[in-house]
Amino acid sequence: MKKKVPLYIVSGFLGSGKTTFLKNILEVLGAKTSISVIQSEFPISSFDSGFKELTSVPFTLLELNRGSSNPVQLSKDHAGKIAAFLESSNPGIIFLEASGLAKLREILAILSTPPLDSVLYLAATIIIIDASRFEHEVTFLKNIHQQVKAADIVLVNKYEKLNRLESPEVIVKSYNYNKIIGWIKDINPDCKIYPSLYSRIPLEVIDSFLKSV
Repeated sequence: MKKKVPLYIVSGFLGSGKTTFLKNILEVLGAKTSISVIQSEFPISSFDSGFKELTSVPFTLLELNRGSSNPVQLSKDHAGKIAAFLESSNPGIIFLEASGLAKLREILAILSTPPLDSVLYLAATIIIIDASRFEHEVTFLKNIHQQVKAADIVLVNKYEKLNRLESPEVIVKSYNYNKIIGWIKDINPDCKIYPSLYSRIPLEVIDSFLKSV
């Protein structure tokens, strides 16, 4: 029986740092395993037509929104297309990019149904947040609660914007930063939380990627 491929969901609102995060993934993991990226939902998000120019690392890309000027919600109708793409690309690891408006429960349900359940498994859900905008998002956007609640890993990105006069080492000890951590823990006490600058990937997370391949 063919080994199931690990899939990681990477989600976050526009501007949170998903594109840079995925570029960093390609740079770090590209020489170690073959990577496939699935982009869902929004034509204007992350992997626009110029993304491949940002990296020389080879990877295969499935754009479910190609040819559409409107948001494309991932649905069961896409399952066959995704399965065929994975059959042809034969990746060692998969990253599915989703927007902050994505309904993660619905995505998880689709990934666990045939034919996808026989070719992949969900390794982890990663949520990237912009620390400088999180207070607004957690106050006014219901989806941020749902996404953080579903996360295995939360990356607190762009936290240097909380205080441009202080060093990152000082900021992570500050009241404003720890207030964000408190909000996240209130929503999901079981997730792992990492500070990040420029969507850099913590070594512990990289190790978990490699162990899943």
